[in-house]
Amino acid sequence: RRGAPPPALAATSLIYALFGGALRSTVTCSDCGYASATAEPSLCLSLDIGGADTVASALARFTAGDILDGDNRYRCPRQGGKRVRAVKSLAVDAAPRVLVLHLKRFSYAHGGRKLSQRVAYPETLDLAPYTLTQGGGGGGGASKKKQGGGAKALATPPPPPMLYTLTGVLVHSGHSLHCGHYTAFVRAGTGLWHCADDAHLAQVADRVALAQRAYILFYCRAVAGEAARGEGAPTARGVGVKVPATKGAGKKAATKRPAPAPAAPPATAAKAAKAGGAGKGKQRARCVRCGWSRGVEASEGG
Repeated sequence: RRGAPPPALAATSLIYALFGGALRSTVTCSDCGYASATAEPSLCLSLDIGGADTVASALARFTAGDILDGDNRYRCPRQGGKRVRAVKSLAVDAAPRVLVLHLKRFSYAHGGRKLSQRVAYPETLDLAPYTLTQGGGGGGGASKKKQGGGAKALATPPPPPMLYTLTGVLVHSGHSLHCGHYTAFVRAGTGLWHCADDAHLAQVADRVALAQRAYILFYCRAVAGEAARGEGAPTARGVGVKVPATKGAGKKAATKRPAPAPAAPPATAAKAAKAGGAGKGKQRARCVRCGWSRGVEASEGG
């Protein structure tokens, strides 16, 4: 595109710092096992929701392997370019700070018709099962190790969680990509959800924000260690969200402050005059709280 910065420069921008990640496309030969991998920068994951009723199922299909066969057979370099059957898969190679999930609701093959089914999305998403290091892209399952002359399958240990917290939901209202209206549901730093509809902003219940026919979902990566400290609000930087705290976690004992001493009763004019040694045209003005006093001139006839 004219005026667009080169990829190396674009990767240093704030947009890439927040939303930038990477996918790894791998083609594996079914005959010899040769694998060819290519890294692809990514700003969002576009998920096919045809037949999917949850974001988890759409992500599983996104990272599942596709068979390359027939006219789409792969030319294996190890076998001199021989056309062979292969498996092509995708996996998350570098996780972004802010994960953007684009649910493909428009069918371009049918004139932009909209897919309006409901796709359930969680408030907390674990991205670990769809990453390259944790078996994403059709590489998960079990590993094999030869012991005693035989192959014994060893269960893959469960991956450490890579948690993301939902912070935004974009909704399209309309029947096709040629018309419609957009509204946004945003989770504030207090944890409360708000609906932004043009100039109108209103607080909504959590169940309302989680029950939309979402078009785009925004997840912020949880900051490590904050769940243990009991902190539950999003960070001010907007690039990480503190995991909702467990009940009773991170509470500090309240420090009791001594009650303020009761105020002294106001002194009468006679007592003030007596205490200040009123006379010879002067009298003392005394503060009823701290006792500070000073002499003032008495008015004539006072």
